[in-house]
Amino acid sequence: MAGASGAGPAGAAGPGGNRRSGDLRSSWRSEGLQRLVFFSDAVIAIAMTLLAVELPIPDGASENALWDSFTSQLTREYLSFALSFAVIAAFWTSHHRFYEMVARLGRGMIWRNFVFLFLIVVMPFATNVMDETHGSKFGTVFYAATVCCVGLSRLEMLRHVRKVGCLRDDLTRQHTLNSIRVTTPVVAFGLSIPIALVDPVVARYSWIVLGVLVVVMERITRRLEDE
Repeated sequence: MAGASGAGPAGAAGPGGNRRSGDLRSSWRSEGLQRLVFFSDAVIAIAMTLLAVELPIPDGASENALWDSFTSQLTREYLSFALSFAVIAAFWTSHHRFYEMVARLGRGMIWRNFVFLFLIVVMPFATNVMDETHGSKFGTVFYAATVCCVGLSRLEMLRHVRKVGCLRDDLTRQHTLNSIRVTTPVVAFGLSIPIALVDPVVARYSWIVLGVLVVVMERITRRLEDE
């Protein structure tokens, strides 16, 4: 009798302990996911700020000279800043949507996220390379390749989260649409690389077409999400 009565509490304690352990793991994963998102937001914000740090200040001894200096830099440095800011903002939007679809923090997600952030941090450098080389073939190709790599890292994150089963079951369709959004700039900037090897100016103008394409794809995917 004593053994039976002693076994009862012990048996009850086992499942209770397992439940508490499971709750702790679930809480840790939830908190870890939030910390990863907050950390990512901070790094992306810093990268966007660094773009402005690289902007040249107009130089001149008179008002006319200052305006001439400003307008001469407008078509290169300032437009490059606006382009890179828009590109990083688009990737942040995709990143934000991605983690809305993630149910929990799974294995391999942290390091894949770090690869994405590393490439985001390279964006200000790639922008500066393109500006300092005055739109050379090398600078244009390097910039386009950097954007492609950022997009590919995002696609790998999207692929991995589905593989390890961390995707919310009710958002499978949104996951597919987000993949389409990320694929669009990868394809567009990727196609501009061979163009840049021939004429970097034409390649940079093709990025304007990319902006229109991204807006169109965004409207299409939003309509599909609402259906």
